[in-house]
Amino acid sequence: MPSTTRRPAVAAVLALLVSLTMTVAWPSAPARAASTFTNPIATNAPDPQITYVNGYYYLLSTGLDKIQIKRSPTLVGLGAAQVKTVFNAQPFTGYTVDIWAPEMHRIDNKWYIYFTGAPSSFFGFSTEHRLFVLENTSADPFSGTWVNKGRIVTPGGDHWAIDGTVFTNNGKRYLAWSGRASTFDFVSRIYLAEMSSPTTLTGPRVLLSSPTATWETQGTAVDEAPYVVKRNGRLFMTFSGSNCTTDDYALGLLTAGEYSNLLDPASWVKTQGPVFTKNPAQNVYGPGHNSIFRAADGTDWLAYHANNGPEQSCGTNRNLHVQRITYDTLGAPVFGAPTTSAQQAPAGE
Repeated sequence: MPSTTRRPAVAAVLALLVSLTMTVAWPSAPARAASTFTNPIATNAPDPQITYVNGYYYLLSTGLDKIQIKRSPTLVGLGAAQVKTVFNAQPFTGYTVDIWAPEMHRIDNKWYIYFTGAPSSFFGFSTEHRLFVLENTSADPFSGTWVNKGRIVTPGGDHWAIDGTVFTNNGKRYLAWSGRASTFDFVSRIYLAEMSSPTTLTGPRVLLSSPTATWETQGTAVDEAPYVVKRNGRLFMTFSGSNCTTDDYALGLLTAGEYSNLLDPASWVKTQGPVFTKNPAQNVYGPGHNSIFRAADGTDWLAYHANNGPEQSCGTNRNLHVQRITYDTLGAPVFGAPTTSAQQAPAGE
């Protein structure tokens, strides 16, 4: 039979333990430090486009003789991403050289890549550059087969055309690109046309922007590389001005209302000056040919290429930079200045 004299002592010990448990502040798990990074996040990535879908960031950029898709589960990981080659330049075709500025878009449950090609080039001065498109019916752009759907014939005389990008608004699909007014015209302008299918345009082409300001005419007169996002009831079309051989290559902006007639040039308002320019203090020169993407955490980001020193022209020194976009009280994007200082990665990375 157990002793009854030990019960008060046991009860006292238990009470003391309960008291200690209630009064002692037990250490909690350390908070996870925010992940940071610095630009550039990848080398040799001119004309970058980044898309986030199905848990991956996908990167396309100019490869000259090929199109490659790179993917990573994190944004900063694109520098060491998986790589898949989906297209190679082919002799005696319209895409023998200068495979420029590929962009990947999801349309009608298929993937499309729009790119520029040329049959020949003399230091980029060919007048034969045109737009082409690939199609993939797989839900995963890393799977399936990319089929060459041929050339996109642009209205207005089927002249020189590069840097095609697509977007939708109010049930209509559009293609914007950089083109020339005639065969022997060498001024690059931004045009827009409606699409009847992902591979076909229905005229006319509409001129949205010509390079007339000083900031658009450094080296030569150039407006190129349009990219469109719809935010806060408006469409924002970024584009690059001046020749990419100069350190003054920079971004401009066109804005139109969501319910305006996008084929009316008067619907688009152009900023009087550039919205994103070189920053020598941060060793960023010639920032341009951008895309805008939504990260995994719902924040908006700018992807662009830039040189890390002056007078490096349009070569392989153009590296991939990314940085967060904010919006002002009226809903317009605020791009800030190019930076190589530490930035916080999207939440969760």
